[in-house]
Amino acid sequence: MPHLTLSVGDAGPVIDLYVGVSEHRKTALTTAGQPIPPMVLIRGLIDTGASGVVIDTTHLEALSLTPTGSTSCHTPSTSGRPVTMMTYDVMLALQHPRTHFTLGTHPIIASDLISQGQGIDALIGRDFLDHCYLAYNGSARLFTLAF
Repeated sequence: MPHLTLSVGDAGPVIDLYVGVSEHRKTALTTAGQPIPPMVLIRGLIDTGASGVVIDTTHLEALSLTPTGSTSCHTPSTSGRPVTMMTYDVMLALQHPRTHFTLGTHPIIASDLISQGQGIDALIGRDFLDHCYLAYNGSARLFTLAF
């Protein structure tokens, strides 16, 4: 099973992912003779407390995406009150010299993460982690993702 073991940094277990238009959107753009926006490199914090992947809106704007819907979200900052957030379908790709993993069409939630000042562009939630094995070794300051 291909795997990737990385160090846990000051920001926690962080991985770099590429985000791009979904396979469906790519097909539609190609059929219409439109250019396909280049993928965007994002820095994502692995967050087992997040049910879904959340990506900063800035990166979604760069891809000229159209929302596919909305969802009701609870976060620690909403004091138990749900907040409506827009959803999008994207392609997510982890590309590393030792492994490669792609989700061609994956629903994500848009949020304003960059302004929070944590140095991350995304939260990598359980819906992404459902496709892999995650091991977190806190004492060694390492984490492993296997696909």
